[in-house]
Amino acid sequence: MAPSRTPEELEVLTTIQAFSNAIKDNTPEILQSLVLPSGSCTRTGINPISHVHISVADLVGYISEAAKDGDIEGRFDPEESTVRVDGDLAMVWTAWTSYKKGEVTHKGSIVFVLAKGKEDGEWLIVSNADNMVAV
Repeated sequence: MAPSRTPEELEVLTTIQAFSNAIKDNTPEILQSLVLPSGSCTRTGINPISHVHISVADLVGYISEAAKDGDIEGRFDPEESTVRVDGDLAMVWTAWTSYKKGEVTHKGSIVFVLAKGKEDGEWLIVSNADNMVAV
């Protein structure tokens, strides 16, 4: 049974779903519109020696570049995601699976931190951290 969600939680999940859809559709302009470019991304599982820290803008560039070589996709289950909202700050913790040409390439968890825009009221991904590992 799906958890009962507040309207704010549903808005936040809609932003993460839009991010996932933009990866699948290879639409970098939509990806860019969903993130704070100066935000941070920490990847704990990609490199076995150290954590990888990049800007969210660099993450969008990495995704866009990877999509040029073929179809890629990032999937999550909104019903299984943990969502918290406090005013204009939100968090989504979710299992995430990455695919390339229909085959699983990476699995793990991602934590997205979002902030509501002061001018437009839209949710933006301001940071994320994941423990994705190659499969």
